Amino acid sequence: MDNYLVGMLFALLAFFLLAAMNMIAKLLSVNHSVLEISFYRNLIAVMPFLFVVFGMGRRDILNVKGDVKLLIFRSVLGTVSLAVTFAAYAAMPMADTKLHNLIEMAATGEAAARAALLDHACERLAKLPAYLEQLEMESNGKSADRDGRAVDYATAPVLWGATGTVGQHAFFQALHQGTQPVPADFIGVARPMSRYQDLHEQLMANLFAQTEALMRGQTADEARAQMAEEGLVAEQIDALLPFRIFPGNRPSTTILLRELSPPLLGMLIALYEHKVFTQSVIWRVNAFDQWGVELGKRLAEGLLPALRDGEGLEAHDASTRGLVAQYRAWRSEA
Repeated sequence: MDNYLVGMLFALLAFFLLAAMNMIAKLLSVNHSVLEISFYRNLIAVMPFLFVVFGMGRRDILNVKGDVKLLIFRSVLGTVSLAVTFAAYAAMPMADTKLHNLIEMAATGEAAARAALLDHACERLAKLPAYLEQLEMESNGKSADRDGRAVDYATAPVLWGATGTVGQHAFFQALHQGTQPVPADFIGVARPMSRYQDLHEQLMANLFAQTEALMRGQTADEARAQMAEEGLVAEQIDALLPFRIFPGNRPSTTILLRELSPPLLGMLIALYEHKVFTQSVIWRVNAFDQWGVELGKRLAEGLLPALRDGEGLEAHDASTRGLVAQYRAWRSEA
């Protein structure tokens, strides 16, 4: 019985410690850096677990001597302590100024409000961008934090992507010379899954060339020299020069896989899933709800009768009424 009482006492002390350290953290967050606050958060989060472990069994913590009840008690208490640990980390306050510092490191206003995913591996990953669009934008496309407060910073980026040269001739121009820097991920595979070795080499050469071009850009002197080699005269060079300068310093990440196998594909997906969850913690949003989607579904239920027989159409706005009326008119002609 002494063992049980000691364990329960230490668990109770752990909760009191958690509450006290939360109050202390509020004071510390005013004058301490982000790294210091992160250290305190982790230190405080592990405290309840350590208290419970040291209080449960003392010297015979691993020696239950066939006592099944004691083993169950320790297992339950250990589970509770882990829950307290996670709760402590999630609930630990962080000053708004520190949160803004973290956000500024990850994204700067509208300049980083978009992200592109480019796959130069093969068409087998053609649907990966669509999956990641759902993962990122449905998870973190929120304007209220976990406490229900409106956020005043950018959350989920607008994500899109394509494979190989399809993307290269669709939106790469905006990546290189657009007015907003767009972070881009490039995914390549070293070992091709088809017999077209030469084609694979050409695609990979384009992958490495595009990421280098985004990083380095092209200066006015480099552009002049290139056009001179092409045989253009000075007047032509001056006319074309503004259009052949690339600012560079455009952010990109290259992910190179040895091969496209089930384990490596799973690792790739897990990488993005972990990233999205980490972003949700930093932005303090709930990554597991989708109320924006639910609103559209609810409105669609009311619009379905309006499409069929015009019922309830007057409850909608003028634009929607006009669209539904035109739809029904054209449908009736068929």
